[in-house]
Amino acid sequence: RRVPLFVKYKDRIYPHIAIKAFSDSMNIDLKKDMKIEQGRYLKLKDLSIPIDKDGCLFINWAGKWNDTFSHISCSDIYLYGQIKSNLEKNMELASQEGIEDAIKTQIEYDKKRLNDKRSKLVSDINGKFCIIGLTAPGTHDYNPVPVESEYPMVGTHANILNTVLQEKYIKKAGPLSNLLILITTAIITAICASTLPIAINSIIAVLLCVSTILASILLFNSYGIW
Repeated sequence: RRVPLFVKYKDRIYPHIAIKAFSDSMNIDLKKDMKIEQGRYLKLKDLSIPIDKDGCLFINWAGKWNDTFSHISCSDIYLYGQIKSNLEKNMELASQEGIEDAIKTQIEYDKKRLNDKRSKLVSDINGKFCIIGLTAPGTHDYNPVPVESEYPMVGTHANILNTVLQEKYIKKAGPLSNLLILITTAIITAICASTLPIAINSIIAVLLCVSTILASILLFNSYGIW
């Protein structure tokens, strides 16, 4: 779930590719407009991205790979190129005398297919971040993530961008918060164990566990507190 947003090497800071893409799209000069406060935030102009002590962002995964973002197969791009190449060859043939009607028909058909493909690709890509990477089953770039057991890692970049653009950050509960929860739970358990029958204690213990789980889910979904 964590990913470093920058790497420091020989007194130079190199941003994550998703942060670089985001900065370029927003006309942010990283040399002038990026400020890092380790353990608190990475600031890009007026945008503050929370990071931990290691400079990592907690990714808020949008969902399973097939259910999120737009996907374009490499075969669609290849097919577009093939149609364009065939059209150019047929148009060159059509410029010669004695051209057959079948070639003319094929030219009109290819023109329509090319325009349809172009319109679809422009609609899918224009004005959007386009990330290219391996997604074919059986390739090496698959790993488990919180939302899926096998996820193409090219999607990591998309989820970082989505987290930053939506500003839906995950904040990890600090040690003090966890300690207070443990102490409170221990006090309640101790009081119940010393004053109530075993049967009631068991019911209260179950309710306490369920309440803790539900509260954790509510805090995570509503406020991004992990």
